[in-house]
Amino acid sequence: MFNKIKEEIKSYAEQYNMLKKVYVDRNKELKANFIGKTFDTEFAANHEQFNNAVHNLQAEFKGKLNEVFEQLTASIKASVTADLGSEMIAELNLIKDMKLSEFEIKGYAEKYTGNPKALRILKGIAEQNGITFVYTSYDDILVMMKELHQRVTAFINGYQGDYKTFGFYDGDYNHAVILTGDPVDLAEDRYNDFMNPFKGSASNG
Repeated sequence: MFNKIKEEIKSYAEQYNMLKKVYVDRNKELKANFIGKTFDTEFAANHEQFNNAVHNLQAEFKGKLNEVFEQLTASIKASVTADLGSEMIAELNLIKDMKLSEFEIKGYAEKYTGNPKALRILKGIAEQNGITFVYTSYDDILVMMKELHQRVTAFINGYQGDYKTFGFYDGDYNHAVILTGDPVDLAEDRYNDFMNPFKGSASNG
């Protein structure tokens, strides 16, 4: 799903740039062929057409991205409410008082992938054995997803009526960072840490 976010961002940027090129080329054509009120009228019509096209594009891609974020949020909520099951509860109770190595803790973490309840209990067991266990809480992951959604939406909404002050490939650092996918990759690492603290981001080895 995170790859889908990056794909939609790039697709939006590409389509915006195509609309901008058509708009700019049309303006050049108008300047070469019209003057006075005729030019003003044609220019205004071209600008309105461009604005409408961009606004429709923004609405389309915000809708697509909203669906992806809704799916991600639903998967997070489902994982939190997932039943541990009697066998898992018995196993966690069994290892609670055992001396476990980091290798064993990692094995259990992988086994409990996608079950934050079990991983939260395993975090306590790991700490009892002096093993660092990076655990991302439910609240943390939801805040992170909300912030990413807001940042992506702000990126989509970046055009505010003047293409000269807005562009995806004109050295704008924030847009460049979004387009490279870095914030999305970071969010995916946090999501993976949430699902499996030992198997998620590269920072966990």
